[in-house]
Formats: sequence, structure tokens, C-alpha cells
Amino acid sequence: MQNVKDQFLQLVDDYKEQAIRMRRYLHQYPETAGCEKNTTNYIKERLQESDIQVVDSPFHTGLVAKVNGKTGGKNICIRVGIDALPVKEESDVDFISKNEGACHCCGHDLHMAAAIICAKILHETRNTWNGSVGFIFQPATETGKGAEYMIRQQVLKILRPDVILGFHCWPELMVGSVGVRRGPMMAASDSIKIIIEGKSGSAAHPHKCVDPILISTYVMQLLQNIVSRECSPVEPVVITIGKIIGGTGGDSIPNIVEMEGTVRTLRAAQRICIRKAISRTVEHTAAAMGGTGHVTFIENGDSVICDEIVASYLEEAAAYVATGPIDQLQKPSMGMEDFSYYLRDLPGAYFRIGTANKQSASKLPLHNPALIFDEDAILVACKILLQFTAIYNT
Repeated sequence: MQNVKDQFLQLVDDYKEQAIRMRRYLHQYPETAGCEKNTTNYIKERLQESDIQVVDSPFHTGLVAKVNGKTGGKNICIRVGIDALPVKEESDVDFISKNEGACHCCGHDLHMAAAIICAKILHETRNTWNGSVGFIFQPATETGKGAEYMIRQQVLKILRPDVILGFHCWPELMVGSVGVRRGPMMAASDSIKIIIEGKSGSAAHPHKCVDPILISTYVMQLLQNIVSRECSPVEPVVITIGKIIGGTGGDSIPNIVEMEGTVRTLRAAQRICIRKAISRTVEHTAAAMGGTGHVTFIENGDSVICDEIVASYLEEAAAYVATGPIDQLQKPSMGMEDFSYYLRDLPGAYFRIGTANKQSASKLPLHNPALIFDEDAILVACKILLQFTAIYNT
């Protein structure tokens, strides 16, 4: 008699054409954060055509589904993003985006297809495995606000999971390869807004003014000194200023300069220290030059820290499925993921699915409008999720 793990593998292969068809539809009709109405309805229809339980909820967009196996076992939760990026697609695929200014160049169309097929197979085989598997089809992952929104809507109380999984396409790995890691995997993210105030006046009489543009140039340099001189060289930290606004013309010194940027850290203690250092640097540098400085921090997400035990099960599932190397990721990424909000309350793990092949377009960075993902990655992701279900509830 075929065991459940082998049965899962066969069924995923049987669903390949359907998975690709769903992915291509979703790719053609991408919707950006908060606008995923058609996407939500499409997912709901595909689940309900297999009689999968879709949980009634007050979501504006996004949805929750659940598949029950045999009694006993643990409750697993799988989270996938459903939103697209506000980018005009530039690829040459036949199923290019038909929604102007929106594109699934982050791979969420593949994520959705993998999760839908996973749910269908779990429902079809529900008498052969234990526990339950819940699915969070989350909106607004690209803005970093979707996880908080879904948690406020009580998704964790609805599904009551014991563990949660997330995953993402990764064009730096070949299709068939899987990236896993125990411990810190992605960084915490804080947005920063800096206001430098001086004293405006004529550019011909700078001695009568306090120049906030000049102050801002010193602040820019000294912020990088925090990274190089106040942080351990073996602990990654990123401080980037990506926006500066100040002045209206070349013959005047403005009153205010606004700066915006991001801070990425891995440890909570490090995050606190960096905030204090940034505030001190901005305030004291501005004061030393006769102006004033103020910093506002906005939290965008915590570090994604993969639970050791959950990650070990995930590694076992990946080894059973992968046709390429299992990449034990040696270094964390300084990218952020709002998946981290679920990890405040749950143990969980996150993994990467290789999506590159021999074509150069498949190796472009995430968010590149010409990026083309290898669709075999859908099946790899689905198989890992199913194998994890079988292994974790054995």
C-alpha cells in the first residue's frame, strides 16, 4: 500500500497542469496591496469547488481556509501572500499582466497556486493524515501591513495553529533547490524620518542663516559611523537614507530638510541600541551646528527567527522532495518579512524555493519587471508543504 508521503508526491504531479493554469491566471490579473478583490474571489472559488472550508470573516481582502484530517495530530498553518507590486511588467511571457501598473514579479502568483493545490490534495486525502492544516491567504505583504491586519481579524484564534510556515520564491537558487535556515533568517525593519530645522535666508548671506542642508550632509556621514564604529563587525546592520527633501532654489537656504530611510537589524537588543544611536547622532549633530534635529521611528516588522525544531522538520521535508541542493543558508538576509508578526505568538519556519533555470531572465532579482520564474517551483513548494504535514504529524 502506498504511504501518504509517496501519495502526496504523485498527486502533486497529477495536479501540475491545473497548478500552472491557476498561476498564469493570477499572473495575468495581479492586484496591489489592499485591492486584491478579484484575487480573493478567485482563490475562494478554487477552494470551494473542492468543498474546502473557507472561514467566514470580516476581511476586506484575503481569506482563511482550513482542511481537517483525522482526529488527533497538530494544527499546522501555512501563510502565503496574495498581493502584486505596483510595477509595469516587462517580461515576454504569453500570459503577461493585463492590469496596467501591477505585476507579480515577487512570485506571489506561484505561492498562491502552490497553496491552493496543497489544500486540494489535503482535502482529497483527508482520511490518511492527522491534525489540520489552515491557510492564510494574506493581503498587503508588500507593504508590511498585511500580517498585522490578519492577526487583528483574529485569524490565529480562528485556526488555532500549533506551528506556522511561510515560503518565498528565490531566483538566486536553481529550481529544485531549497533554502532553509535555523535561527535568524530575515531582519527587523524600522522606517526613519528625520527633520532637520535651521534658519532660512539668502544664499548670499550664509552667516545669517543656519543651513539644514549642510547639517543633513554631516548627519548622513555620521549615521554610517554608527554601523562601522558602534556595531560589532560580525553582526550585520544596515542604515540607509533613501530620500532627502529640502530647498526650493539655488539662491536660498531653506528652513527645513526632511530625510527618510530604513534601519535593518537582527537582534532585539541591537535594534534598541541603534535607535538610541541614531537619535543621539541626529540631535547632537544638528545642535552642534546651530539647528535642531528630530527622529521618528516606525516599526515595519520584527526579525524572522526560525524555530530550531520546526526548521528541522522542514529540512527533512525538503530533503524528501528537492531535486537540487538543500541550501543551509549560512547568512541571514537583511530583507524584511511581515511573516515575523505571526512568530510573536507561534513557533514557525520560513524557506526559500529556487526558481531559476538556464534562462538569464529567471536569474534577475526579485521585483525586477522582466523576471520570469520557473513554474516547476510551484510543485516543489507544494510537495514540501505536504511532506511537512506528513512528517510533523507522524
